[in-house]
Amino acid sequence: MGAMASPHPIPHLWRHPNGTWYLAWQEQKQPRKMSLKTKSKPVAKLALDRAIAEALVEGALPRSRSTTLHEGAKAWLADRARPLRALTKGTVTEYSSFVKQLMLVTPASMLADDVTSADIRLVLDMMQSEFHLAPTTVKKRFGALRMLFNWMVEEEMARKNPVKLSDVPFAEPQQKPPWTQDQYQALQEAFLCLRDNPEASQYWIRTSQLLADLTTALWLSGMRSVQAYRMRWEEDIDLEKMVWVVRSPRRNKGGEKLKPIHKGLERMLQRRRLLGDEGPFPSATCLYAWKVFKKRHPAFTGLSLHQCRSRVATQLHEMGESDAARKILGHTSVKNADLYDHTSLEHYREILNRISE
Repeated sequence: MGAMASPHPIPHLWRHPNGTWYLAWQEQKQPRKMSLKTKSKPVAKLALDRAIAEALVEGALPRSRSTTLHEGAKAWLADRARPLRALTKGTVTEYSSFVKQLMLVTPASMLADDVTSADIRLVLDMMQSEFHLAPTTVKKRFGALRMLFNWMVEEEMARKNPVKLSDVPFAEPQQKPPWTQDQYQALQEAFLCLRDNPEASQYWIRTSQLLADLTTALWLSGMRSVQAYRMRWEEDIDLEKMVWVVRSPRRNKGGEKLKPIHKGLERMLQRRRLLGDEGPFPSATCLYAWKVFKKRHPAFTGLSLHQCRSRVATQLHEMGESDAARKILGHTSVKNADLYDHTSLEHYREILNRISE
C-alpha cells in the first residue's frame, strides 16, 4: 500500500502490514493516523466517507473564501474519490490527472475567488501546450474546471464560477446518429469471425464473444455502457423475473431503476452467468477490448457504444412511445421515472420487447 505520507489534511486510507486499515491525514504539518480496527476494505471505505463528510462539516477541510485554487482542487478530488460517490477507478484517475496538471500550470498562492474567465482560457492554453493535450482532452479539462468551481461554490469555498463566463470557442459535441441494422450486423459478424478464427488467441476468442454479447445487450436495452459494466449478478439481475437494476451515472441523477430485460437477451445472460464472473460485462476487459478492436478494424473506428442507446430511443419514438422511451432509457426529464409498480413494469416490458433484434 506504500508509505503513510499525507501532504494535505484530507483523510485517506492506509493499510498496516498486518492488514488493519487506518485513517491517515496531516494535521499542523504532522502526519496522523487512527486505527479503524477492521481488515475489511468495504468497512474501511465507509469509515473514510464518514470522516471526509465530517471534516467538511466541521471546517477541517478548507472551505473559506480565502481558499486557494490548489486547496480547493485537492478537496474536490478527495470528494470525488469518496466511496459512496461510486465513481469508477478510471474516472477518479482521470480527475487526479486533471488536478495534477492544474497545479502545475497555476501558482500555489492563487485564490479561487481571484480566478477570472480570462484565466480559465489561459489555463487551458497552458495545459494544451505543456502536456500536448488533444482537443478532445482540452474539452474534458474545461468540463472538469466547470465541475470543480461548481463544487467550490456549493461548498462556500468560492463566490463565483468563472468558467461559466469564459468564452471558450469549443464546438458543442455532436450527437452521433443511431447505429443502423446493417452496421450492427456487420459488427456482430466481425466479432464472430474473430472468435472463430483458428489463429486467434484464447484471449480474443473470449473477448470477441464478450463484445458481441455487450453490444447485443446495449442494442436491445438502450442502457449506457457504463451501466452495463456496473451490473453484478447477485445484486442486480434476476433472470427468473427477467428484470435488472440499472444504475445511472451520478451526474445524470437517475439513481437506480428496476427495468425489464428484453426477451432476446435471456439465453445470452444465462450463458454468461455460467462463466463465473462477478458481472456479465467486466469493465476493464470490455473497455480495453473495444478500444483495441476498433484500432485493428478501421471500418468501425467511428462507432460509439452510445449509438446503441440512441437506436433504442429512436425506435421507441417512432413507435409513438416517447414517454416509455424516457422511462426505459432513464432520461431525467420525467419525474419519478424510476418508480415502477408491477403493472407498469410489465407494460414497459411489452413495449421493450417490440424493439427488433
